Amino acid sequence: MTTNFDWQTDENDAWGEPIVNTTPPPPRRWHPLFLFILLTLLATPFTIFLAYQLTLRRTYNTHQNAVIAVQTYLHDGLNDPERLAPLFLPDDKRWFNDQTDILTANLFLDRHQLGLTWQTANLTPPPTINFNPNYTQATFTLTHQYQTPQQQTITLNQRHTYQRRQGQWYYTNPYPDETWGDWVNLEYDNLLIVTPQRDQEISQRLANNLHTLLLDLCQNEHLNCPHNHQLQIRFDNDTNSLLHLDEYFARLRLRSGFNQFNLKLPTPSLVGLPTDEASYQALYHGYASWIAGVLISNYGDNFLHLQSAEADTLLAAYNLTMPPRPQPAPPNLAPPPILPNHLTLPDQDMLILCAEPPELTLWQYNFSQNKWHLSYQKDIAPGSFQHALYPVPEQNGALFQTTTYNPETQNQQWALFWWQTDAEPIPLLSSPQLLNIMRQSQRYSFIQNDHYFVGFEFIDRDGNNNLYFHWFD
Repeated sequence: MTTNFDWQTDENDAWGEPIVNTTPPPPRRWHPLFLFILLTLLATPFTIFLAYQLTLRRTYNTHQNAVIAVQTYLHDGLNDPERLAPLFLPDDKRWFNDQTDILTANLFLDRHQLGLTWQTANLTPPPTINFNPNYTQATFTLTHQYQTPQQQTITLNQRHTYQRRQGQWYYTNPYPDETWGDWVNLEYDNLLIVTPQRDQEISQRLANNLHTLLLDLCQNEHLNCPHNHQLQIRFDNDTNSLLHLDEYFARLRLRSGFNQFNLKLPTPSLVGLPTDEASYQALYHGYASWIAGVLISNYGDNFLHLQSAEADTLLAAYNLTMPPRPQPAPPNLAPPPILPNHLTLPDQDMLILCAEPPELTLWQYNFSQNKWHLSYQKDIAPGSFQHALYPVPEQNGALFQTTTYNPETQNQQWALFWWQTDAEPIPLLSSPQLLNIMRQSQRYSFIQNDHYFVGFEFIDRDGNNNLYFHWFD
């Protein structure tokens, strides 16, 4: 019997082969200190960035609050120019003086002469202010609310600029010369508007509307516009151009030359730029009412005079209103004349004759009381006016001439009066009731050696010449 043995010994294994350990290794553990250092290195730039942004925000908020505080102070003190004067940067003396005059005329924010009464400004939330890198100049646009003659509230945007000197923010010129650009002409057959390039777009739209308005107005039979006339308007960007609105529009005379006429008004950026269609219409009606009032004053006949119902009806057809008159300082509050100490006034009378319908007034200055005294007052109809005042100090009196208008008969009457202190004026000479429209009139007066000559000449619509005169001691 054969037996087979299969012996296995260690020698049969492969010598030198590695023994593979199939057990997975334990997870690697990060040292806590190493993690802290790594996170700190990663977070440091971000932390610095956040700190820098926070510093910038705090700096911005600090200066924003300071500028808004000055702007709010301006709004609250508009009725006190002396209180606000220290807030204006005095570097530009001309601009600084202009702001004082503008504040005195209540035109710093108010646009009442264009029918736009300032109400308030939108300061909540605060406007975005653009500062230069070192926070020495600030510029921003502020939305202001205005009320129209129709009691509608509209908004206009105005630009404001401040400069910082020695830690204090001062209001300064928001429109330096370089911000306006070149002058642009917008011309039509009956209208020429000269405007800064900055306002070309808004001025073009205004020009289109005003061109149509002038065509319609000059069709009125009582508005005698010159043949082939061209109204020339300059939208002025001068620092004092808002003061054009402080002039009484009825006293503006359109200067003619080669059938062109000149009228200056502040450019729209200085008045305020519209924020929507309603505000544009309000801005246009403000300009249009002013221009229409000047046209009626210059070219209207006695039927279409400034205070007539016919003038109001004509303007109302275009949604316009007659511009308001500037409000004079109350006569009794007018300051006395200031003279150097080494000068004294001689004994004299100071007289002022005013014909502002509905009344005619004669004022005499009282030197002992340093105020004006009302010496004579008379009710007059719109369309009446005074011509001349001749003091006669030797007799403690004066001569004055007037033309009164009767709205019922639409006639005028010229008269000469003699007045003495504390006495009613005595009529010395008067014309008969005149015709409705005078094509031409002249008045002559002469005083010498206590003699007085006065004459009145007119040519009526029928071409008849009429002369009235008087000579007396």
